[in-house]
Amino acid sequence: MALSYLYATENDVKAKLLGLDVSDVPDSLISKITTHYIPYAQRDVDSYCGQNFDATTTEEFYNGSGSAILPLKHRPIREILNVTLYLIPSAQWFQFKRWFYVQNTNQLGIQVARTGGVEPKNAGLTDTDIPITTPYTFAPGLGFTNSDATPSNQTADFLNNETQYGKTDVFVNTTLGMLTIPPRVLFLEGQAVPFWNYTWLRGTQNVRIRYVYGYSDPTQPDDLTGKPNGSLPLEITEATAALAAKYVLIDKGIFQGAGATSISIDGVTKNYGTMPYGNLITYLQTSAENTLKRYKYAGV
Repeated sequence: MALSYLYATENDVKAKLLGLDVSDVPDSLISKITTHYIPYAQRDVDSYCGQNFDATTTEEFYNGSGSAILPLKHRPIREILNVTLYLIPSAQWFQFKRWFYVQNTNQLGIQVARTGGVEPKNAGLTDTDIPITTPYTFAPGLGFTNSDATPSNQTADFLNNETQYGKTDVFVNTTLGMLTIPPRVLFLEGQAVPFWNYTWLRGTQNVRIRYVYGYSDPTQPDDLTGKPNGSLPLEITEATAALAAKYVLIDKGIFQGAGATSISIDGVTKNYGTMPYGNLITYLQTSAENTLKRYKYAGV
């Protein structure tokens, strides 16, 4: 899967190399910072943390947990597109229609989702009149992926009030990546749901969820707040830049010493230890991992 954006810029990487003699670095290495070293480092960050952080749309099937709470595989949740509970794999049983986003700001104060919930345009009609389909299409300016400027094509509103909160059929904890069915689902739109105890009924791959997770591009205005610099945490950028700088130094060392651990010029010997820039390379690696520890995610 192609990267939707890079976690760091060329200047971020060069900042990690300040104070070093890079005059002998060939232009071919500098030109590879954006095309090779940052993507390599980004893969390292994702692998270490157990997930990617760039905004990503995914559709996943889960085994029903048997409780009211269902943890998702990725976080933070940026937008829910569809949530469906199946009684058996071949038959849809209940289509959730009014999800509401809660705990929308993470521990760093970054807004990861909007505050409020969705309301289908045909909320007062039965399913047999005009079927409610997801993903919803919203009015422009809401920051959602499915925004549509044509009023006739908008299938839902986004509201943040007590009435909408009371109608909620599933709460979305955006920072923890959890969906919770409230103890009461007041608006079932006339659907027949016999014997449902309002939990994620135990089953095999019987919950279908399509959603957007991750952070917005740090080089672009955030699509939720409109503020500059996106929402990607600074720690992710710093760790990516450090790891990319590590790759630059590894290749610079190979270029400078041809892989040797020491070189002798005019009777003067320079010892690199295990490899050229070995201590700094180790420092950059260790520093990046320490920075990323809070983002290390075991997954579900």
